[in-house]
Amino acid sequence: MQLRHPQYVPKQPEHGKSRGWPRLLTTLGGSTDGAVRSLTRKYDNLGRLTKITSHGNQTDDPDNTADIANQIVYSYNGHHLVSKSQQSHQGAAGGTTPNVIYAHDVSAESTVYNDGLRPYHLVTPSRSYLFYDYGLTNSLTDRLQTPQRLRDTNATGTIWTEYSHSGSGRTVTITLSLPDEG
Repeated sequence: MQLRHPQYVPKQPEHGKSRGWPRLLTTLGGSTDGAVRSLTRKYDNLGRLTKITSHGNQTDDPDNTADIANQIVYSYNGHHLVSKSQQSHQGAAGGTTPNVIYAHDVSAESTVYNDGLRPYHLVTPSRSYLFYDYGLTNSLTDRLQTPQRLRDTNATGTIWTEYSHSGSGRTVTITLSLPDEG
């Protein structure tokens, strides 16, 4: 499963500007199975992407449920950030579909968010936590709101990923830790 940061969910194109959606496949290549014949996107009234669907039939209607091959559904919180994503690999997303839950830092002083609602942790479909560690208070990564580490469970959990950054904040290296298989 690929985990994407919720702030990078594509937005609906401006009126009159197309991103080429929906995509209808009308001619199949020689060895193509044809399981997916069209892709659609659905947006809410605020222009936020709420659903991506692969259809087994040719359609440009994101609400068409006749032949859904797979689907991703996004839910938003009161701050307009993705709070949950459901991804079904077979059929429509629904109540029992595996999901990822996203939590954001809502600490505030005088109604101003201290850390700009940055990602705090996410909960995977297996219900394990992935915690975003921004380093020491007032460090470069903290001020730029760029994670320095991804940890298991909480701020002191096992480090799974560690990033090093240049003075401008650009990621220079990424170190991945593998779990012990002992």
